[in-house]
Amino acid sequence: YLDGHHGAKRPRIFAYPCGYLGLGRGEARRRFGRYRMAVQDTIRAARTVAGAPNDPMTAWANRLGLCAFEPTYDEDSVGPAVRYLNAALSQGAWAILVFHQVLPKRLGEGDTSISTHARILDLVQDQRFWCAPMGEVFEHLARHTETQG
Repeated sequence: YLDGHHGAKRPRIFAYPCGYLGLGRGEARRRFGRYRMAVQDTIRAARTVAGAPNDPMTAWANRLGLCAFEPTYDEDSVGPAVRYLNAALSQGAWAILVFHQVLPKRLGEGDTSISTHARILDLVQDQRFWCAPMGEVFEHLARHTETQG
């Protein structure tokens, strides 16, 4: 889908598995540093699965630790997405929404039904948010902020 709609030559973006930023044992700073060292030369940006919407002015500086949100991880409902998107809108921030399995019917934790996914996308369109793959949005932000930070 993404290749067909946005081209195959997109920036490489990384999703930390289960949002975990650490690699190996030891104190948090060292674990997080190891992961950053492993991805920084080959990945343009990386996201977790937690945190507030991202400040566009600091996205470039925090490119390997961007926050995202899984609105349907715990329940197949548009409510969490609405709250997160409203927070992003009120803060002038960048919201990254993460969906795992989009299925005809929610089967378990992390799944999203097609109908709920469609309602969230309709909300995004109705509110006139710019919706694009994370790499495309990041490239736009980087062009406007990397020289400022």
